[in-house]
Amino acid sequence: DDAPYAAPNRVSDLSSLPSATVLTAEYDPLKDEGIAFANRLRAAGVAVDHIEAPGMIHGFLGMTAMVPDAVPYGARVGTALQRALA
Repeated sequence: DDAPYAAPNRVSDLSSLPSATVLTAEYDPLKDEGIAFANRLRAAGVAVDHIEAPGMIHGFLGMTAMVPDAVPYGARVGTALQRALA
């Protein structure tokens, strides 16, 4: 629990966290960690929207000029953020 913002999957108790949107990319080396985090959040009673992006790689949201299929995922995450901040 030393650096919860750097490694949230190492935090022992996730139950006090707000609802979350977790986006994982099919070809991201961190995909399994993202899935595990989403599952741990759910198990802790946190509402989770886990979005899996098939065919995508790590950092794909920043590559929309080259990867137009990434645009809908950015829109979905943006909508979730707007709702969370409303």
